[in-house]
Amino acid sequence: MSRFPFIGFETKFIRDYLKNCLKLANYFVDLRFAILNLIVERLLMIDTSCAKETAHGQQALEQNAAEIFEMDCVDVGMSHENPLNKLDECMLWMFDFVHGQCHNDDGSFCLSSAYPFVKVMTDVFQESVLPIQGCFTVPFLWFYLCSFREMISNYFMKWLWRTVRSPSVPPNLRLNASCYLASILARAKYVSIETVLLHVREWTDWLHQFIDTDDSGSNSSAAYCYTFYAICQSLLYVIAFRIREIISLPTGGLIQRKFL
Repeated sequence: MSRFPFIGFETKFIRDYLKNCLKLANYFVDLRFAILNLIVERLLMIDTSCAKETAHGQQALEQNAAEIFEMDCVDVGMSHENPLNKLDECMLWMFDFVHGQCHNDDGSFCLSSAYPFVKVMTDVFQESVLPIQGCFTVPFLWFYLCSFREMISNYFMKWLWRTVRSPSVPPNLRLNASCYLASILARAKYVSIETVLLHVREWTDWLHQFIDTDDSGSNSSAAYCYTFYAICQSLLYVIAFRIREIISLPTGGLIQRKFL
């Protein structure tokens, strides 16, 4: 697995290696985390390199890659293809794999295989995706996974919320978890407005508790308030995107009386 092709190789090399790794992950359950984690790490390299290319230009990216990854056989398999095309093709295979792990051959949802797979994918997300800044495409694997069933999206969002609240988690990871949670609640059409408001209530309760606990203002450092600011930002982001659904709720209805 350590011989996974460098991201500068031609698409066909990366694609074929990816397909074989996915076959191994399908057959060897005990190695599934290690294999999927390796794949995601490589895809994240392509994903972040696309962002760098957009920001700094193709020439700077190639020069940086050549300096860092100097190899004996530099010309073998190397490519000047658009990394976005590589990422797109690899992501298509990953989407098919994710779907296959949670569904039977007839297309019906399979809980017995989906549940352990969701746990593995959550571990991979925690290990490789959550610490990364500047990745825009790879996280959609998890957004797609959450779309299969409400129980999956609820499981993943609860895990994100636990990560945000945990004092033992580094502040930057808590911030990233808050951003991912807000993105799902704000943009995912499969998340109901009832679920959104449940999370809004949890966020506001946490914010009020934080304010009440630190009412004296004894510790006003940015590091101490980092998570507080992140949750405030997430709260406003979600409300901005779901405001039409919120204000269209029946006046005096149960949801409005409970949450608004």
